[in-house]
Amino acid sequence: MKGSKATPLALITWEGQTVAQANSRGAFRFTSTTLPPSCVGDVGDGSETVQG
Repeated sequence: MKGSKATPLALITWEGQTVAQANSRGAFRFTSTTLPPSCVGDVGDGSETVQG
């Protein structure tokens, strides 16, 4: 999964577990190997949460 509109330098979480950190422009990327076992849930940057 990747994104480009996170809060700059925010920790990216999946179901409450940190899986990545946004760069200074708000871009981030993570793979299924960094996700909790269910691979279904909410992704958040501390400001906003979306379902994934």
